[in-house]
Amino acid sequence: MNSFSVSAGVEGAIHRAAGPGLLEYCRNLPELYPGVRCPTVESVITPGFNLPSKLVIHAVGPVWHGGKNRKSDLLANCYSNSLLLADDNGLESIAFPAISCGV
Repeated sequence: MNSFSVSAGVEGAIHRAAGPGLLEYCRNLPELYPGVRCPTVESVITPGFNLPSKLVIHAVGPVWHGGKNRKSDLLANCYSNSLLLADDNGLESIAFPAISCGV
């Protein structure tokens, strides 16, 4: 969500399965600052489009470079923020892919 491209990893698989509506929706989210719609460790919720799930929570994990600069805390916050967003939206279940594991 920090750019207009979709990765080849889990994010790419989700976008391919959801169809082009998901990417269009993400591109239309307001920018919090230039080029960034969802900053690292934050999360946003979107419709699921062609996915079996009604909603998708997008979480931007930190880029791992050896675990310095509290990266493990930032990664934990990705999961916590996603759970809070799920609760705020009344979701009864959630499934997580591994966040920030790369392709």
